[in-house]
Amino acid sequence: MIDDAPPLLAVRGKLETLMRPMIAIVGSRNASGAGLKFAQSLAHDLADAGFVVISGLARGIDQSAHRASLTGGTVAVLAGGQDRIYPPEHEDLLFTLLETGAAISEMPLGHVAR
Repeated sequence: MIDDAPPLLAVRGKLETLMRPMIAIVGSRNASGAGLKFAQSLAHDLADAGFVVISGLARGIDQSAHRASLTGGTVAVLAGGQDRIYPPEHEDLLFTLLETGAAISEMPLGHVAR
């Protein structure tokens, strides 16, 4: 319902994950140890309560939230196309979360995150 809604979204993974209640956790890429631990604890508790955690796939808080909520399902919002994972060191995390969650992107295949 927004004025500049993307014309389409590319989705991979378990589509049913997108139908469950979601909550976003986002934060600093250069988070403190305490911040990472808090994000991990919060994401784990939310997943246990039945929420799907949604976040970017960035370093720091986003990564910590995804890792802590893998068993409950998590959704990664990608900065680039589905074939251009950024940061590249999170490819393994993405493939792991696709087993119980999903990845979405409004960017076309081949689009590199900037």
